[in-house]
Amino acid sequence: MGPSAARRATGLLLCAAAGGSRGARADDPPAPCAGEVAGLAFLEGRWVAPSPTGFTEERWSAPAGGTLMGQGRVVEGGRTLFFEHLLVRAGPGGCPELVAWPQGGAPVAFALVRLQGQEAVFEAPGHDWPQRIRYARVGDALTASAADLVGARSSTSLLRRAP
Repeated sequence: MGPSAARRATGLLLCAAAGGSRGARADDPPAPCAGEVAGLAFLEGRWVAPSPTGFTEERWSAPAGGTLMGQGRVVEGGRTLFFEHLLVRAGPGGCPELVAWPQGGAPVAFALVRLQGQEAVFEAPGHDWPQRIRYARVGDALTASAADLVGARSSTSLLRRAP
């Protein structure tokens, strides 16, 4: 994979084409929620990872009305190579989920499975790639990671807070 392709793969970690599911059966008791949408306020702001010929960017709104809105893009050589729209909302059973629309395509839902301090982990076990999305903030740095659930494939981007 060349540098440009690697930036696209790691820059916006939610790129996916098909929807996922949590894999729960109808008769399973509801699992307790891992957190609340408001607990993801640490994502708020503009986050950028520069590259030699462009940048990767994510922008997140403040939580309001039970949602958190985001958008992301990869720009290289003056051209947008990838974009997506993001939404954190209450999903089935009222627990938060991250929904991504990569390239304006079909939505992909990732259930919030862990929220601890300024770290959030979302999973979609039935999805091809990625199956796990992790955001972790330390100061003005936001690490965004994508992985499968068996540890065979992963990618990580380090974004910095930007004005």
